[in-house]
Amino acid sequence: MAFCEQCGTKLNEGISFCENCGAKIASVNAPPPQAAPAEKPAASLGKVIVELKEVTKEYKGGKRAVNNFSLTVKEKEFVVLLGSSGSGKSTLLRMIAGHEEVTDGIIRIDDDIMNKILAIDRNISFVSQDYAAGEGGGLFGAKSKERLNRGALVLEMKVSENLAYDLEIKKVPKNVIDRRINDTLKALGCEAFFDKFIKALAAGQKWKIALARAIVRNPKVYLFDEPFAAIDAGYRGAVTDELINVFNSFVRKDYNANAAIIFATSDPNSPAIKAADRVINL
Repeated sequence: MAFCEQCGTKLNEGISFCENCGAKIASVNAPPPQAAPAEKPAASLGKVIVELKEVTKEYKGGKRAVNNFSLTVKEKEFVVLLGSSGSGKSTLLRMIAGHEEVTDGIIRIDDDIMNKILAIDRNISFVSQDYAAGEGGGLFGAKSKERLNRGALVLEMKVSENLAYDLEIKKVPKNVIDRRINDTLKALGCEAFFDKFIKALAAGQKWKIALARAIVRNPKVYLFDEPFAAIDAGYRGAVTDELINVFNSFVRKDYNANAAIIFATSDPNSPAIKAADRVINL
């Protein structure tokens, strides 16, 4: 089995161009057996929801974290970005989320150019690897708002306050907010955490609340950047399986059946790879 180096699509034998992105096939990469993507029938996917066109991120001093990178992700699609530390996968997700500026190129979500759109105004949810790291700086203080605006949890705030923050900014009616929070916590088995402070929760419980916060936003695109880094390595496989099950049994049923997922990992044995429609090797 071979895959296009440009977009990660599985290639049919005997072709000279990728049928998905049009790239000329000079050579192909075959990922190891445990990293092979499980593909869905093409008909099950929808329109393009995320497009990165020749995107570059260059820092001061000329160091490039991402160089001329292009990618399209369709509705319902589960795409994994697989790469070692420094490969640019986290930078890519932060640019899509609006937490890093794009040096060059264009990012579109649902056909709209996002380059100058604030993170809070993008129809995405972002769960980073440091979703619960560090102090938040007090209830709704400047540091708290900065953490909340980039998708992190504030340790000194209650679970319900963390989950409600984005929806209150968007002026979602209170009855809708309450329903989303209660339904989501119930689906994750976290009803008992409603009035608890984040700092009182264990690492696995904090992860579930970070996921709940992503879900209640009801976005079109979910971004997960090494989200299990704070969880013991022995449990990461089970937690990944749980994430996939929650999406299949709850999110796609009760929220948005067309939501897309982009999941970054450095683990070639992650269960996310087996569940993915495509794996992009960085």
